[in-house]
Amino acid sequence: MHGDVADGLRRMEPAFEPLDGIGLFVLLPAVVMVDTLARAGRNRDALALIARVLDKMSDPKLGMFVSELWRIRGELVARERGGDTALAEHHLQAALRIARGQEATLLQSRAGIALATHFAERGRREEAKTALADSGVSALADRSAPEIVAADKLLAVLG
Repeated sequence: MHGDVADGLRRMEPAFEPLDGIGLFVLLPAVVMVDTLARAGRNRDALALIARVLDKMSDPKLGMFVSELWRIRGELVARERGGDTALAEHHLQAALRIARGQEATLLQSRAGIALATHFAERGRREEAKTALADSGVSALADRSAPEIVAADKLLAVLG
């Protein structure tokens, strides 16, 4: 995302609420909104929106793009001051399981990279390597995709 995130949020927030009534179709707009809130440093608002969206679902682990909500939730929990690393890991593993179960290669890659990064940041190098290997990133066709670039950088750091 480029430009002024705060300005983008000022434009997005009023348009998001009417979409909320749509139900399942709100998942992609919710992911975009959550990601933008997080980029703007509004982590608590992002976490609250994730909780609100998942709480409305009959099964919060089913649905297109739902793994992205779990991934972002895990990343945000890990970032919180004194964050609950076990809870963050739980959310990231859930994101990976969901995406893998849906055979959503791109989302699986994103979740696996996030989990590997989580492990690497805590000195858990072997677990990070395993998570990266299990991420499915090697199945992505576009070798210049941001996920491939991120995985390659992380792999270089892990050695």
